[in-house]
Amino acid sequence: MSSSDCLILRHRNSLRCRYTICSSTSICWRQLERELSNRLANHSIQFRCNKLAGSISFHTTAALGELNWHVATQALVASLNALGATPPPAKVLAISVKTIRSPLPPLGNAITLALSVSLALMAFLLLLIGLPALLLPLSPGSVLILLATWCLELSLLIRRPFVQYAP
Repeated sequence: MSSSDCLILRHRNSLRCRYTICSSTSICWRQLERELSNRLANHSIQFRCNKLAGSISFHTTAALGELNWHVATQALVASLNALGATPPPAKVLAISVKTIRSPLPPLGNAITLALSVSLALMAFLLLLIGLPALLLPLSPGSVLILLATWCLELSLLIRRPFVQYAP
């Protein structure tokens, strides 16, 4: 791991950028300022160290953009290398997963399955009665077929939440 892993970019726009330094070794800020001023002497980049926040801000007036930030970042990394800054060890995050299974979803699944099957069977029976009733005069065949369609749609609608998220 290099000292570039010690840097965290906090803010950047066309005229300024700010890095936070996270190092496992202590950094002598005066020595870092001297190193940076030597490395950035030929460039139109100013910097400011904030010891309390552990950050460094770079400011520029030139419109070189990416080139300025590349130079500033390389100078900062080289200065940190010269000071012997080492990045902190990686943090291992412990993730605890607790799955509590409720008996309600399987119970609801069984109830809606029974209701859905019974509605589908009723739709089938209504269709069997309604089709011959269409041929007879003064019989409610079309109403029975509409009821069969409604029962089938309702049986599918009841099962949708359990079928939609099935693995």
